[in-house]
Amino acid sequence: MMLPLDSVTFRSATLDDAAHIVHHAHGWGRATAQDRENYRGWAASALQRGLYHARFACINETVIAGAGVLYYEGGPALGSASPMRARLVNVFTEPEHRRKGLSAALCAQVLDHVRACGVQLVALACTADSRSIYERLGFKAYPAEMRLLLRAA
Repeated sequence: MMLPLDSVTFRSATLDDAAHIVHHAHGWGRATAQDRENYRGWAASALQRGLYHARFACINETVIAGAGVLYYEGGPALGSASPMRARLVNVFTEPEHRRKGLSAALCAQVLDHVRACGVQLVALACTADSRSIYERLGFKAYPAEMRLLLRAA
């Protein structure tokens, strides 16, 4: 079931959103309190330095889903002249809002940001459950991960 568009708002992450990013990255399991604190500090710093960009879906200002991208310099890759690369990370939807298209919408928004930054090569790691979302976005299997080569619009 898709959510009515007027009930969900989308926004970019700010420095005040580091806790949401930690929840999406480490809220599900094995991370210790110290792991979460380390990631929170890194997330705030990475947002400030422009190395991390995230989008959130909200209902009444409450974050219900998010997706982020980490930028890094990896040198030109096969098929890409850009030395910058991106990794899609922290894609997460609160359980009660899953299977409504939010992850796909957020990933598309993040990929628009990546494209606008001139980055062409995007990688990610995924679970079997989420694989179809990324395949619909154009990602292809690549040994241990999936990749997407973005073309200029």
